[in-house]
Amino acid sequence: MAGGGDDEDMGALAWPGFVDILSSVLIMFVFLVLIIAVALYFYTLTYTSTVDREAVRNAIIEQISDASAQAAAAEIVSELRRENASLKQKVGMLSDRIKMLGASMSDSVEQKTFASDGGRELIIMFGSDAITVTPETKGKIEEFVDRHRKENPDLSFDVLAVKNREAPTESIARTIALSRMFNVRNVLIEDDVDTKTISLSIISGEKIDDSYHWVKLVATDGK
Repeated sequence: MAGGGDDEDMGALAWPGFVDILSSVLIMFVFLVLIIAVALYFYTLTYTSTVDREAVRNAIIEQISDASAQAAAAEIVSELRRENASLKQKVGMLSDRIKMLGASMSDSVEQKTFASDGGRELIIMFGSDAITVTPETKGKIEEFVDRHRKENPDLSFDVLAVKNREAPTESIARTIALSRMFNVRNVLIEDDVDTKTISLSIISGEKIDDSYHWVKLVATDGK
């Protein structure tokens, strides 16, 4: 009987200790969970702030990159426009040069002739893209020569051609002037004018009727 009473007393004494231990464990667990929650909260705040800063930094970098790309693109466009304008100018010059060079094989369609200096000079106005002498002009030259040779059989003739200052190059201007001058000379030769009485000269930059496209035939005293 005495032994059974002791067991019951020991069991009654163990129960409060178990409750204390369990309470302590629960309190420690709750405290640990609380600490973890606080740590996770601050970690989340820190991570969110870092992500926001990174997003802002990337946005700024992207804007700067876009601005730089736009500036570079604008500079490229400007450079291309300058090159395009330069190429247009070169193409225009080449077109003019080709046009002038083509005049060496171009036939005249219309020409104007008129006398000056009391009829002692015959001015032949050429088209800007032509060097040949039209049949009408050829007849005017022959009439001019025949009339003056009747007055003085010993007359000489000067053929003056002008170089076009507006030509692309000096060489082209000289070639055109020479071609026109020789074509007029050939008409004189065909009209039986002695080559010894024909003088050829090139004049630089003198306009007649606001044009550089002319040849002047002058009757001079015999030499």
